[in-house]
Amino acid sequence: VEIDNTQPWRKKHLSALRTNYAKAEFFDEVYPLVQDVYGRDHTRLGDIGVDLIEELCRYLGGTVRVVRSSSLDEVTGDNTERLTQLVRLAGGNVHLTSTFGTDRRYVDWERMRAAGVGIRSQVFEHPVYEQLWEGFVPNLATPDMLCNCGRATAKILEANRRLDLVGQPSTQVAS
Repeated sequence: VEIDNTQPWRKKHLSALRTNYAKAEFFDEVYPLVQDVYGRDHTRLGDIGVDLIEELCRYLGGTVRVVRSSSLDEVTGDNTERLTQLVRLAGGNVHLTSTFGTDRRYVDWERMRAAGVGIRSQVFEHPVYEQLWEGFVPNLATPDMLCNCGRATAKILEANRRLDLVGQPSTQVAS
């Protein structure tokens, strides 16, 4: 998706972030990260999204390697075949999903496992954390937790998820 850079969307986003979170404890750490990414010359929405993810992962001390599917060999087939190929092309042997066991049935998990790709299901419980205002409001955007919790966000999120190896007894998996 192409970004319409003739519109002042960057200025509006940054202004909204400042207006809503300037008094948050970690605003002064988080705002410059977003400001830096917004200051880059993006022309596609996907590029800015990936850059934000990478920057915020660095801030949180993450070691995630982001691989764009466009940098890999072309994949073909149905959803299951394409996803299996992408896992392998990225150098992986396990796919992490949050849709296993849900009504979303666009991947044949048994076929993936039969093809030698393990499946880990991420089960996530929304954490409750201190926000600027009275009462907790769940399901807000990423900047809310980052501005209110700072680098502790990583530990809070980790404590509220469980990774289950699909087809195996439910166990806590170290990340």
